[in-house]
Amino acid sequence: MSAELRAYLFAHPVAHTLSPVIHRAALAAVGMHGSYRPEDVAPQDLAARLLALRAEALNPLTVGANLSLPHKVAALPLLDGLTPAARAIGAVNTLYWEDGQLLGDNTDAPGLQAALRDAGFAPDQASQAVLLGAGGCACRAVGSARLGHSGADSEPHTWAG
Repeated sequence: MSAELRAYLFAHPVAHTLSPVIHRAALAAVGMHGSYRPEDVAPQDLAARLLALRAEALNPLTVGANLSLPHKVAALPLLDGLTPAARAIGAVNTLYWEDGQLLGDNTDAPGLQAALRDAGFAPDQASQAVLLGAGGCACRAVGSARLGHSGADSEPHTWAG
């Protein structure tokens, strides 16, 4: 058996999440062994938990973490850098290491764009969609999607709405 990769979810609260089930299934589907560990991290403990995560960077099996409420915006000043998508959205949901630095990404806008395309909405056509139950980061993803920010340095597309 190969070594087990480790990833985390930091949120508050976290007991309700189905993310570990989803991530274990995804790892199994691609033939990888790993764990996805949810941790209830109170807002006042985020900086300390990210410092502890940095210590784990020395272990190549620790691949990173996901962030959920209420940490997506609070983590920004605690990171070494941001992807273009995270910068455009103003929030992070994915943490990973690159060249020894802890970087933040946001997959909300690209995920939203892919879901809209899969549903037949295209960024180069006048389309309308309704997003229900959207929190602050989801609203940022919608705004970013409207501007065409997908995480790539490309020309923006306009989503008519």
